Amino acid sequence: MAVNIKLKHSSVDSKAPVAADLENGEVALNINANSPAAYIKDSNGDIVKLAGAGSVTDETNVKKAGDNMTGDLTLGTDKITLDATAGSITAAGIITSDTRLITGGNPNGGTADGCRFDSIGAAKFSRTNGASAVIEAYTTGDSQLKAGINADGSATFAGDILSTSTGPSFLAAISSTVTTADNYAYLTRGQVVVQRQDGANCFVGSQAGTITSQIGADGSATFASNVDVGDSVDSSADWTGAGATIYSAGVIYAGRSGVGNVFVGRQSGTSTNTSSISADGSAEFVGNVNVGDYNAAEGVQINAQGCYFANRSDAAETLYVGQQNATVTSQIFADGTASFAGSVSCGQVAATYVTVTSAAGSGSRPAYFDSSGGLSVSSSDRNLKTGITTLSSQVDAVKALNPVSFNWIDSERFGAGLEIGFIAQEVEEVIPEVVRSSNDGILSVDYAKLTATLTSALQTALTRIETLETEVQALKAIKATKK
Repeated sequence: MAVNIKLKHSSVDSKAPVAADLENGEVALNINANSPAAYIKDSNGDIVKLAGAGSVTDETNVKKAGDNMTGDLTLGTDKITLDATAGSITAAGIITSDTRLITGGNPNGGTADGCRFDSIGAAKFSRTNGASAVIEAYTTGDSQLKAGINADGSATFAGDILSTSTGPSFLAAISSTVTTADNYAYLTRGQVVVQRQDGANCFVGSQAGTITSQIGADGSATFASNVDVGDSVDSSADWTGAGATIYSAGVIYAGRSGVGNVFVGRQSGTSTNTSSISADGSAEFVGNVNVGDYNAAEGVQINAQGCYFANRSDAAETLYVGQQNATVTSQIFADGTASFAGSVSCGQVAATYVTVTSAAGSGSRPAYFDSSGGLSVSSSDRNLKTGITTLSSQVDAVKALNPVSFNWIDSERFGAGLEIGFIAQEVEEVIPEVVRSSNDGILSVDYAKLTATLTSALQTALTRIETLETEVQALKAIKATKK
């Protein structure tokens, strides 16, 4: 293919042509030894500077203006070659342009397939097929593609992507005017930011084709294995670091030195903790604590007012168990019964009963709390008893009792007022059946049982009184007849 090349030249140091100096396709040479250069005016009317590594000889022209060139043009010693047949320019050095270099069509705005390099540092590419590469990178001697950018915006990188900028380095084709209504992703120093308008995943990890982790734009996350925060916590070994591990089995292990919190809960809009669990095992909750469904099924609730509610489907099941050194000391059952190995102290409690094993006499039986807080063993039903025998006269026993008044040594516990009653040790010598001993050896008198002794003595006394009254009436009758 014939190429029409016209040539102008100048020997003025650093002189360059302007658009008005050349026609489209004309070449201008500066042959000054200090600033040799070649210029050409392209079809857009722009001056393109061609700077070769060699020198340019002081020739007036290669072909006179108006002549057609059918062969090649070489400037310098094979440094710049214009191939008239192929329409190409080969330079051994750097090709520079004060405006732009274009190969193929002008790709600006996607109007044609081609490449354009602007003097301001911008590069533009356009391909009809969006899946076609516009940039490809290889390692010399290796035919495997290391990096590629396609015309549709997709990209492939065989190595790492490093961002050292303090500002955002956008990975998506977005403008600097993105808003909260846009979908985008960008990489900045040490941080990846992804925004989506729906709650779909913004990160997905997979292994051998199986998804192992997901992070949704709504803040949800799923991980197929353990999640470590700080030092990982090994549940099967002693651990001294600070961190937490969420195991895939659903267990959370957290550790820190001292008694600091490993869990803190707050209500939105407040700065006050509503719940906390400390590393020393202590915990605080400002609201109710529910375990299971205590109201409709089996479960427990401890409310903020200090009440404890428990529910079991089987009446014989325990609601509460107390132990000391692995020995059960107290139990409360779902049917309302309870047992205690030690003393039971109650204030003003409505009538109910618990099992008291240390009551006077043998065995255990219900004991009732009366309205004044007194404890009495009052199971008097005949159907519960055998070997029933009427008490013999208890007059002597009653006469041996020593009623006393006294004050309690522990006035804060038992009261400071003057009391009346008996001394348990003295009563035990006379009527041992009404005296009982606690686990710590303290004696007490079952005043309710003492009623039987007093009743027996009173009955004997009443019988004697009635006999005496009869005798008195008989003596009065004899005396009256003698008059």
